[in-house]
Amino acid sequence: FKEAIKYSPLVNTSSQYIGLWGLNEIYMGMGYSYVEAKDLKSALTYANLSKQTGEQSGNYDYIVDASDLLHFLHFALNQMDSSLYYTRKIDSMSLALHNNGYAILAYTGYLRHYDTLHNNKLVMEYFNKGINLLKADAGINHFDAQQFLYFAIRVLKKQRNYPAIIEAMELSTSINYKTFRNS
Repeated sequence: FKEAIKYSPLVNTSSQYIGLWGLNEIYMGMGYSYVEAKDLKSALTYANLSKQTGEQSGNYDYIVDASDLLHFLHFALNQMDSSLYYTRKIDSMSLALHNNGYAILAYTGYLRHYDTLHNNKLVMEYFNKGINLLKADAGINHFDAQQFLYFAIRVLKKQRNYPAIIEAMELSTSINYKTFRNS
């Protein structure tokens, strides 16, 4: 990844190889690599660089992906206010762009946040919003949908909310079946 950055026009003005979009993907790759290496501070640096290049390119998908990684990293570093900031950023973009895929990422962030605060009322509110959204829009990225459902099931198990767990597991199974059938 570090070698690839040398071919970006931001680093090498004579380069015609990697534009902002490619550079954004390199930064995201570096961020996730540092997550795997459990070096969250370095991951945070590259997630921020990814967000900046996403903003420069105007690509909303890149901005949301970087914001989702930043949310996760701040959460893992126990920086709850910053984590919630990025969740809200994703949520506001989902509303402004009418993008349900972004919304499910935000709902996952809200579940994490409010579960940490032991606010079961808000956990259930965002669980229900997420479930209703997944039932209404089959076009949401299946990976993001499963991530939401996986985390929701973990949270609901702590609450011993078995009817909601069953609902989430049934929806997860249905999404898995559709993914398998369509593949």
